[in-house]
Amino acid sequence: MNGISMQVFTYGKKFRSVYISIFVTVMFVVCGWLTTTLTNTFSYALSPDPFVQMVIQIYAGIAVNFGMTCNIFIFYTINHEYRIAIKNLFGWIRQTRQLEMSTSTVQPISSGMNTKGSRDRRKSSRMSTTTTGSVANLEQRKMAWID
Repeated sequence: MNGISMQVFTYGKKFRSVYISIFVTVMFVVCGWLTTTLTNTFSYALSPDPFVQMVIQIYAGIAVNFGMTCNIFIFYTINHEYRIAIKNLFGWIRQTRQLEMSTSTVQPISSGMNTKGSRDRRKSSRMSTTTTGSVANLEQRKMAWID
């Protein structure tokens, strides 16, 4: 095959719903702008009165606003991931998961040519303390980093 060859990737149902929701929202926005543009263009032919033309053009802008406000409803209806994100945004889903601090050990990187030796070991022992997630331990860790 000469020229550019295109390869089509299928990512499954999740990406398909994303593409469908984007396509539908783009169509709503394009139809809104098309309706407004055509109405504004034909308003000059419909009435010779400038006031009536202005009123027609003002009301034609409703189509653009309608097309743009439909996005959230389309995303909510079509895509499950957007639905969860929108519910989280408005606080409709209670977040029962609490932030848990993980325990980890922090050790300094040494190249063997460090002359501070004991000071680095003392500092690394302060930084390598494990925490249970309480605020007091978090404050102690912050102070250890500041020292």
